[in-house]
Amino acid sequence: MKKFSGFLLFILAVALAPGCQKSVPYSEYSAHLSKAATESDGPPVDELILDSTGEVVVPINKTANWPQANRVAVSVRFADTGKEIPLIVGGKTVYFREVYLVSLRGL
Repeated sequence: MKKFSGFLLFILAVALAPGCQKSVPYSEYSAHLSKAATESDGPPVDELILDSTGEVVVPINKTANWPQANRVAVSVRFADTGKEIPLIVGGKTVYFREVYLVSLRGL
């Protein structure tokens, strides 16, 4: 019985070992926040423009410290949702990457 319980503990430890691994932290990006505009020439949703690549991503959530001004420099960490949001810009459909914000702070 003692060997069986030792074997059972070993199996349990091996089964739970992958669940205990530390996750990879999210990369931090510098970006500019472009707020949604009510007029027709502005973006219809809030957008983040990454400084390093110029890519436009659309956050699906807002953090507690969401800036109230437009074109604010921010530092952001996000997770890619794997989805794209279709928006009509200048009469053409453009697809922007959808992201979930992990953290956002002003620069």
